[in-house]
Amino acid sequence: YNAVQIGLLLTPWPLATILTAPLAGRLVEKVHPGLLGGIGMAVFATGLFTLYLLPAHPAEWNIIWRMALCGMGFGLFQTPNNVTIVSSAPAHRSGGASGMLGTARLLGQTLGTTLVALLFRLFAEGHRAQACLLLALFFAIAAGVVSSIRMAHASPTKYYLNKNTLEMELKKRENLGWIDLLRVTACFLVVFAHCCDPFVARFDTDRPTFLQGCALGSAVRCCVPLFVMMTGVLLFPVRSGMREFYKKRIGRIVVPLIFWSVMLPVLYFIYLNYIATTDNPTIDMSTFTLEKTVTKIWTFIFNFNYDTTPLWYLYMLVGLYFIIPIFHAWLERADRKDIKLFLSIWGISLFLPYIKMAAPALGYIGNWGNMDILGVCDWNAFGSFYYVSGFIGYLILAYYLVKYPLQWSWRKTLAIGIPMFVTGYAITFGGYLLMQEYFPGNYAYLEIVWLFGGINVFMMTFPVFVCIQKLNVPSSPALSKVASMTFGIYLCHFVFVQMGYDLFASLLPQGTPAVIHIICMAVTTFLISYLVVRGMYACKWTRRFVA
Repeated sequence: YNAVQIGLLLTPWPLATILTAPLAGRLVEKVHPGLLGGIGMAVFATGLFTLYLLPAHPAEWNIIWRMALCGMGFGLFQTPNNVTIVSSAPAHRSGGASGMLGTARLLGQTLGTTLVALLFRLFAEGHRAQACLLLALFFAIAAGVVSSIRMAHASPTKYYLNKNTLEMELKKRENLGWIDLLRVTACFLVVFAHCCDPFVARFDTDRPTFLQGCALGSAVRCCVPLFVMMTGVLLFPVRSGMREFYKKRIGRIVVPLIFWSVMLPVLYFIYLNYIATTDNPTIDMSTFTLEKTVTKIWTFIFNFNYDTTPLWYLYMLVGLYFIIPIFHAWLERADRKDIKLFLSIWGISLFLPYIKMAAPALGYIGNWGNMDILGVCDWNAFGSFYYVSGFIGYLILAYYLVKYPLQWSWRKTLAIGIPMFVTGYAITFGGYLLMQEYFPGNYAYLEIVWLFGGINVFMMTFPVFVCIQKLNVPSSPALSKVASMTFGIYLCHFVFVQMGYDLFASLLPQGTPAVIHIICMAVTTFLISYLVVRGMYACKWTRRFVA
């Protein structure tokens, strides 16, 4: 490119900044500057990452839209950041604040130019631009995190609740601190579990990577049961009629289910076809054509697909909502012994996956080719324990543990909980390895030891729930704010798992242990998802998709 062409290709950056900055100026009065700045840096970092992925000889439009994306992110960050700096100073020192702002900007430009020159000196030709972009990406992510931290403090534009309102809200939630911690913990573990999947899917093609992914993935299988138990804590007892309960709870799920059933396939299609390539073994590129994407979108009425994997939970949650008012009516009259009897019956159902697997070895031949047990056959899917098995047991268990808390000391809790968790983990991890040895790559068998309704996963879930409950964490605005975002984080995080996988595959040195890769993915995915949800939550038009 000649000098004129280079100038024209760079123009979308300042042009996008010019267009975005006034919009950010209007938003800064309504949205916390820390949130706007965090979103801006997330957009900016995304733009830098897409520039890093540019081929050696890109088309002009490929450069233009990436430059525009960087400019948009910079515009979203610059305005609220300037407002925060100037507004934080006393009125009589506003001139000094403006001067410091200019000094900081010039200092950053000078240091940036110096670092670019240094990188051009250190790296060989052909790798210099990539090194500069990676360094810029690191600083953008760091700036986004720092900007987001400011949300813990009151905004100079008076975005947050006044002191009296905040005190009333805290008083209302004074006993919910441990529940907020439970929500955040369960949500992060779900993100972590999905970050393990690409490494588990290596199987025998890369045994060390598979083992690391399987070891970490097995350790967090309690994530979904914890989510369900949190639901039991919050919804029991039901304080409304059945119709009102269905309208409120199921109505809250339907809109996000529809929105993300459309949005996730679209985001996957754009990302995998126009932004990046991937070596993720769980990705089959033949299923990410435009035709297949359209099919995925409309067939959500039947079930989820790969792109919308986390949404399986919403389908299941609707079923739990159907039954919760009915169980509530029973729980109102049931005494402690009645609930313990139900939990004992449910406890037997936790062994059924292994009984079914062992039955053929004991001579069971099934019926007409169907190897299910206890009445389940081709014309009946509802066996003896169907109505007292699955996630409903976790709901009732949570209700029981809140109504009748265990009066254990910490010593007794850990003496029982740690061996229980370790035993459950050993069965989960060891069982998965055993299944892979005898049924390599066959998810129908591999998932048996990872089933959330299995005794081993229960053995990991129970001690985690009891320990979090026993912590008795006091409620705090920061923890409550993050907890309120967990539903949205759960809904949107899956596509960022894929992006995180590709990002750290390029950033981390070759040979980096999968454990490091997974941890980096999980933390980054959770933070980015949180920023996205905060942004959507701040706008009344998008809030319903994540709340």
